[in-house]
Amino acid sequence: MVLKQGVTTQIGGNCGTSVPSIENYFLSLPPTPINVGLFVGYKNLRNQAGAVPEDLIDEAGLKIIEENLARGLMEGAFGLSVGLEYYPQAKGTKEEMIALCRVVREKGGFYSTHIRNENDSVIPALREAIAIGLTAGVPVQYSHVKASRQENWGKMPQLLTLMEDAASIGLDITGDVYPYTFSSLDVDNNNITESMNEEDMLQAMQHPLIMIGSDSGLSKEGMAIHPRAYGNYPRVLSLYTGGGKALSLEQAVHKMTGMPAKRLNFKDRGIIAVDMKADLAVFNLAGIQELATRDNPNQLSMGMKYVFVNGRKVLEQGKVTGEKGGGPLRYQHS
Repeated sequence: MVLKQGVTTQIGGNCGTSVPSIENYFLSLPPTPINVGLFVGYKNLRNQAGAVPEDLIDEAGLKIIEENLARGLMEGAFGLSVGLEYYPQAKGTKEEMIALCRVVREKGGFYSTHIRNENDSVIPALREAIAIGLTAGVPVQYSHVKASRQENWGKMPQLLTLMEDAASIGLDITGDVYPYTFSSLDVDNNNITESMNEEDMLQAMQHPLIMIGSDSGLSKEGMAIHPRAYGNYPRVLSLYTGGGKALSLEQAVHKMTGMPAKRLNFKDRGIIAVDMKADLAVFNLAGIQELATRDNPNQLSMGMKYVFVNGRKVLEQGKVTGEKGGGPLRYQHS
């Protein structure tokens, strides 16, 4: 799935849902063709603290959560991920997020947030995320930037300005966007309308603080419900890159490689240079094509010629070689 898109590294545990133990997951990870990294998810931390879904976290519960978060970060997680729009994570308060982000500041990493609201209250929700980052002194990753529902289309310039203003006063803030105008919730609900506006999406994609992300995953049966799982990066390259389109080839590649590598604090990946890890994708831009669709999302992309992970050829002439060049990636402390 990901090799056909040229992906060499996958970071899991987004939007607050992660494995129970970072260390145990890495120890049990079988040989893999790609690199794998993880977040500590807030939903899992709540569960480990014995929180009843409808309850706020008390002082004793917060202490347990802080301890488990610190352990996960020391075991190599890239930071704390939250999905504050989702129940029961929505019970997490701003003050609790600040307390947890102070643990992140101490142990290293960043705060990856699916903000509290992506539609009517998207502006105050982003303001909250910025305030958490500034108060706790941690970098912020604004996950899958969007302004959902037609009545909120056109708010993207406000969101981007908020990010710019926060960056101007010292917050290390970036975001990511996927190249679709419908979300997984639209697919789940058989909603044929678009929850997002293409102009908003393109404004986000072009902004220097925004990188490309997929926000994708598979079911336990290995199936996807949204075409971004199989087609995200080829879609960017084929529809929005080169020839006077939204991005130049250089911009698109940077937003998929060097920029996320910098956010993840990789010292040895993300650019082609001597002594860097050889995570490489080779393709002809004219041949890249997304085949996954809204109605049939489980279709492999085409056009990627070669992929190398840690110098090992895992894709050759568009075919998976069976080489296992990847493995666990842990946060590299400065």
